[in-house]
Amino acid sequence: MRPPAAHISPHASGAVALTTTATPARSVRALAPWCVVAALAVITVVVLVQAQTPLPVNTDFLPGFLVAVVLSDAMTGLVLLALYVTGDSPRFLALSWAYVWTSAIVTLQALVFPDVFAPAGFAGSTPDSAPWLWVAWHVGFAVLLLPGLLPWPARVTRALGGRHRVRAALVSHGVVLVLVVLVGLATTVGAARVLPPILEDGSYARLTTVYGPWILGVQAVALVAAFVSVLGAHRAGVERWALVALAGSAADAFVVLIAQGRWTVGWYGARIMALTASFVVLVALGAEAIRAARRVRAYAERLVERNAALKEVQEERDHVVAVISHDLRSPLSGVIGYLELLDSGELGRLEPDAHRAVRAARDLVTRITLLADDLGTATASGAGRLPVTTAPLDLADEVYAAVAGFPDLEVRVDTRAQPTVTADPLRVQQVLANLLGNAAKYGDAPVRVLVDADAGEALVSVSDAGPGVPDSFVPLLFDRYSRAPGVQAPGTGLGLSVVHDIVEAHHGTVAYVPERNAFEVRLPLATGWSLG
Repeated sequence: MRPPAAHISPHASGAVALTTTATPARSVRALAPWCVVAALAVITVVVLVQAQTPLPVNTDFLPGFLVAVVLSDAMTGLVLLALYVTGDSPRFLALSWAYVWTSAIVTLQALVFPDVFAPAGFAGSTPDSAPWLWVAWHVGFAVLLLPGLLPWPARVTRALGGRHRVRAALVSHGVVLVLVVLVGLATTVGAARVLPPILEDGSYARLTTVYGPWILGVQAVALVAAFVSVLGAHRAGVERWALVALAGSAADAFVVLIAQGRWTVGWYGARIMALTASFVVLVALGAEAIRAARRVRAYAERLVERNAALKEVQEERDHVVAVISHDLRSPLSGVIGYLELLDSGELGRLEPDAHRAVRAARDLVTRITLLADDLGTATASGAGRLPVTTAPLDLADEVYAAVAGFPDLEVRVDTRAQPTVTADPLRVQQVLANLLGNAAKYGDAPVRVLVDADAGEALVSVSDAGPGVPDSFVPLLFDRYSRAPGVQAPGTGLGLSVVHDIVEAHHGTVAYVPERNAFEVRLPLATGWSLG
């Protein structure tokens, strides 16, 4: 059910190879089912040798035994069914049929068995009802358990392992319960008309001589087929323990048919084997759950350690980025100042080509400055200390000022309102510059900017005529350092995350609207501002 332990080993070439090892604990667990089967075989022989030896009569034993089988099989069936429905192996569904069947059939047997809950039994039973239900119990268990152990066609595995697991569980268990009802009716109210007699003058000799070979034949065929299938397919885990349960049920049937008397070594021994068949898979599931819990705890501890290491690396990276961003601002400001002096002509008249080169250089340095600002903003917001100095701002004026910084970009501004917001002017320019720069790099002209106000919020919408953002990337748009696959334009993946952090620091929202290929920023209106 679970692959052997795996470890990763590096090669000289730098490639990584995945190799598997079988730990001693796993080897012991793999052998444990076969040890139990061998023990059952030895115990069966010992019990048969002493089968007719009388033991003390314990009238409370049989009710307790039947209740234990019913509860154990019901719990085993429910656990297997729950594991299947929640995504585990489709074989668990098939295994659960056998346990739901036995829990229901044994419940009926307890009701009709004389001197268990009533002197003559309930439910219109006859003396043959309990023996026939015992036959249905052991034959049905073997027949229904076997599909969970035999090889399956690939299409059956795909069908039962698909999306309709709940439907498959309801339908298949509905069929099992219908069969239980039919068998219950046939062995009680219809026993005299439908089934031949088993008891003759209170003796079970007819069960042993007439029906016994057929019952044992079914058990033997099921057991051999299961052994061949489980060993041939190298199945482990629950499937092997289900095979143990099948062996225990076969041993129980064999001893009961040979040792006919009650309150003997054979009678008690057969019930103990039946309990083994009932409990063994449930115990295996419990042990597997304990091992799974240990693995989850170990994974969680390693995850905590790795998260701590990643957090330390991230803090170091943010520190380096913050230092670089801070150290870049001063020289960049100086370069921009010198370029502006050259552009103004105060240091002498420039030739037209030189003048254009100076303006191009100034634009490039401005972009580097914005990148440095984005780096600083990203690290500050990541550390939860994004500085914001607010003042009343005319949002339409801020949009025009930002558009002026993109002289080569075709931008159409539509100011349907001139809302006033309380915000940091430098941060607002940073938001607008990122959105306009994003449209310039990834979209097509014309870029449209809408300024409006409604419902107590100021709105700035930036859209372009480009193809828009791929649907699969929309949920990642505002993640730090994220870039859509296949994008050729240069970038860091920081711009939109910076926009998100700044807008959130101003108690606003930013979103992408695919229908209009537009980024919409909404900020609270300044106190006292209204459309009227």
